[in-house]
Amino acid sequence: MQMKKKCAAVLAAAALVLSMAACSESKPAAESSSAASSAPSSSSEASAPEKTEAPKLEDYQKDLNAVMEKLVPDMNEFLTLDQNSDDYLDQVVVILGKVDQAFVDIAALTPPAEIEEKAQIAKDASKKMSEAVSAYSEAAKNGDMESDETVQAMTDAMNLYMEAVTDMQGFAMDIMS
Repeated sequence: MQMKKKCAAVLAAAALVLSMAACSESKPAAESSSAASSAPSSSSEASAPEKTEAPKLEDYQKDLNAVMEKLVPDMNEFLTLDQNSDDYLDQVVVILGKVDQAFVDIAALTPPAEIEEKAQIAKDASKKMSEAVSAYSEAAKNGDMESDETVQAMTDAMNLYMEAVTDMQGFAMDIMS
């Protein structure tokens, strides 16, 4: 039970960080709805033919904002989970999968030339998030949430998760300013 509370606290902190980043970047609905249609929605779409010309920074910002805004409901859903429910960890894994997909979508965006180097931060954060979600899922499957091995595995996964969230938030705030 203590591990559930620790994971919940870490995930709640990350949820608030991502929600704040998405909210601070909000644009009028007309802008973000058009951007949402150009943001990839799955990793399979990320392999679609590349555009011949890099987008303008403004268009990239709109696409980034659209993906970040899709994270807000997922983060809010996480904050409402009942930690005492029998399927709490399964629900967390599902939500983490949605966050992971959003990070993949952000990493798949084609950056304008002037921020290509900075965009590597988003790609690195996406890799960290995928590793964290995979590690968390594996640790959660163990079932013995109080074993030292599981506690350490989940702690490591949560630390990697927070690193990914912090990196992505820093990237998004830098690009959106």
